[in-house]
Amino acid sequence: MTIVVDSSDLIVSIGCNQSYTGRYKECLFAGQSMRDIIGLTSRQRIFNGSLIIDDDFEFSFVIPQPYDEIADAVEHMPLDLIFNEICVADFSS
Repeated sequence: MTIVVDSSDLIVSIGCNQSYTGRYKECLFAGQSMRDIIGLTSRQRIFNGSLIIDDDFEFSFVIPQPYDEIADAVEHMPLDLIFNEICVADFSS
């Protein structure tokens, strides 16, 4: 688990890898494939190297290399691509 704080020591994000066994909305977790994520969600979008799910800018999957640099659209990512990290933060701004 990675916890990021700002200069006031307020937590601004929490990151987890596939060793974390918790689930978001009872179905999303680190270690899932693009295929699984598409099957479980209504909308996926790329934003700043992250995969945002169903327009919820407080939860995201971290897009692995090299796709974090070359994928401009969800369709550019292979269905067997595994997302090993999740992040909880407020990306709405």
